[in-house]
Amino acid sequence: VAAPPGSTRPALFAVNLDGTGVLPYALQHDGPSFLRRPRETEDGRVVYLAADLAEGPWRTEAVVTARPWKGRSALAADPFGEGVPVAARARMPLGRLSTVNPAKKTGILLCLDANRTDAAEILAHQTAPATRVRILTLENGVQRTLGEVALAADGSFAAEVPADVPLGIETLDDGGRILRSVAPWIWVRPGESRGCIGCHETHGMAPRNRRPLAVKAAPVLVGAAPAVPGRAL
Repeated sequence: VAAPPGSTRPALFAVNLDGTGVLPYALQHDGPSFLRRPRETEDGRVVYLAADLAEGPWRTEAVVTARPWKGRSALAADPFGEGVPVAARARMPLGRLSTVNPAKKTGILLCLDANRTDAAEILAHQTAPATRVRILTLENGVQRTLGEVALAADGSFAAEVPADVPLGIETLDDGGRILRSVAPWIWVRPGESRGCIGCHETHGMAPRNRRPLAVKAAPVLVGAAPAVPGRAL
């Protein structure tokens, strides 16, 4: 379950067994509420406690479909009982090949167009396009900057970033004003390449059939000793 700081919008995400990838599973954009103790029941349902206020009262809900909207439903009875500790259910690996390479210390973040977002946000906040992105991380609960990467002419960027640390992204205009931000909660595994279409892009959007300019050069190394002199920020 994840919720940005200062936000009451929670969500459930699906993560591959090797820690690569993260996809919205359910509850995202379903309205403000507080969630706790999500777990899978013996019959395969994902259930959790929900409340409209931080102090409760708490009600039992379940995921009815895996999608970001209208994926939840109230339950008449608590199927697991208050006070039962959360326990993970063991599952056998599905046999997929992993891209994780323990010999590496970094992964790749690729964005096709950091200026691509939902129209409502553009109208409300953006007066100029982003020209660069700032990569953030958390150390002992304190947010710090790993470095900045200039956007290509099409808005794309590729950054080589430290693996297995929380990462966040801020888009900046020419004057350094923050246009949009994602708090440090995403990550890459060693050797993994992760990509997105845009910054807070509309769900269900398909990428354009176009090679981003950022992949025509080596990714910019951020937050680590450079493998090639001059690449690090």
